Amino acid sequence: MAKRFLYGIALAAGLVVILVGAYRFFYRGSSTTPPEAVPYRTAPEFLPKPAPSATGAPSVQEPPVPPPDLKSLLPAEPPEPEKQFALLVGRYRTYQEAGKILASLKKEGEPAFIRHEGRQRHPYEVWAGPFPDEIAARAAARLIKKKLKVSAKQEKLQLPVPK
Repeated sequence: MAKRFLYGIALAAGLVVILVGAYRFFYRGSSTTPPEAVPYRTAPEFLPKPAPSATGAPSVQEPPVPPPDLKSLLPAEPPEPEKQFALLVGRYRTYQEAGKILASLKKEGEPAFIRHEGRQRHPYEVWAGPFPDEIAARAAARLIKKKLKVSAKQEKLQLPVPK
């Protein structure tokens, strides 16, 4: 038991010596002197203005500058996005499925596109359109039902504003 105690004390003393040596090796004091202070300089427009002359000459004062009109700084009102008729042909789980329907719509000569609608079960929507009026949208819906055997749902579609 006494041997174990002595080994423990020797081990602790060895660790203390190693830690002190490592501390002295890694954390030496900085031997360089700090840099000299650089005088602070201000821009000429922020320097104090000289006092009016003691000769009694009237000092010339500049007229105050009016604040800018905030409404002129704001951008013009963005144009309202237009709504046109479009047909929702279908919703699909994968982009490949939606791409097949899109290709068949393009083959028939219909304007079409795919829209991704976030984290839904079927996020890829295939749309046909936009069409200028409701009559053109109905005619396209009949053609899609006849050729592709798919019922399209007619909706008003908000087009993005052109940049």
